[in-house]
Amino acid sequence: MIIVVGGSSGIGKAIIKEYQKKERTICIARTLNDDASLSISCDVTNTVQVIKAFEDLRKETFKNNFQNPILVCCNGFVEPEDFKNMTIENWEKTVQTNLLGTVRVIREFLKYAEGGKIIIFSSTAGTRPSPKWSAYAATKAALINLALTLSEELKSNYLVYCVSPGRVATLLRKKIAPEEDSTKIMQPNELVEVIKTLIKDKGLLDGQNIIIRKRQ
Repeated sequence: MIIVVGGSSGIGKAIIKEYQKKERTICIARTLNDDASLSISCDVTNTVQVIKAFEDLRKETFKNNFQNPILVCCNGFVEPEDFKNMTIENWEKTVQTNLLGTVRVIREFLKYAEGGKIIIFSSTAGTRPSPKWSAYAATKAALINLALTLSEELKSNYLVYCVSPGRVATLLRKKIAPEEDSTKIMQPNELVEVIKTLIKDKGLLDGQNIIIRKRQ
């Protein structure tokens, strides 16, 4: 079973499309994805909704705990603005979606998952200066350390990975760089190949921040 948070668009949608005929796919997102085996409407900034989403998932799947599932966290939000004009509301929404949304999801996942894998999507924005994306970059840096920390803390039962892509042709990227030619950067389906590698991995890549860039 593959649970994709943020599976209604971009990278998450591409993952579900790839696995829809091979595995039981679960989409957890604000917008439903008809390609998924099960799609649950959920706003990850809302703790109650996240709790209910995983309760509903257990009822709809095995009515027991999940056996070695794969959780992929693709949830993301960005609203570019320079720091001196930033709003606290923007920062709060970015932190609630990107960082705390991921924390909420993983916490609930661990209540029901008996072993398995956790794949957290960060970004190269979390590893370098990112002018006008300060909130986004800060949350992505935090996700990298969260993944590395969980890899060590949960190592007896789980494998935890962090994937930090460069530029990817998603709606999120379009908001950041509206004038960019999206055909010249990575496509979501290219990142699916990375996910396929991690799903097969036996632990060699556990605890690493995997940076993916497209050659120019």
